[in-house]
Amino acid sequence: MSRRSVQGYVRRGLLEAQEQGQGVNKTFLVSIDSLNDLHARRSREASRTADFAEASAEPVEAANQHTNIGEALRHAIERVEERTAEATEMRIRLELTEQAQSTLREELIEERRRREEAEREREDLRRELATVRESRESPQPGQEQPERADHQPATGGTQEGVQRRPWWRRMFGS
Repeated sequence: MSRRSVQGYVRRGLLEAQEQGQGVNKTFLVSIDSLNDLHARRSREASRTADFAEASAEPVEAANQHTNIGEALRHAIERVEERTAEATEMRIRLELTEQAQSTLREELIEERRRREEAEREREDLRRELATVRESRESPQPGQEQPERADHQPATGGTQEGVQRRPWWRRMFGS
């Protein structure tokens, strides 16, 4: 007996059952007594149908066609139900994947923002360090320059007003 048949019997009141779950995962707990009653009723109907079918050959052939069509329909309905359950599961997986992807995008954007902020802060600190170093190396007004034992070139005499810049300033400019 197919799931659809059981659901139909429960809706028509031919089977006593309790429903559990929802949607595609809905199940029925069927009473054994009502199942035995239904079996007996169907057996009586089948014997009446068999008695009627013996009276004419055409109704037997028609009954077989209806049975075959009914079984084919039940089989098709079961396959549709299975595919619906699979499609539902795939849809849920897709939604979860999309949520995870959007969360990762947001985290990536936030991480990029933090990195750019850290780089700006690093550049600010570099400029501040360069300023501090420059102020230490350049003489303050009113302070005397310590005498250096630099070798003066023979051709030019003393070069006043020209200070020697650190190597990194000569290399990188400024």
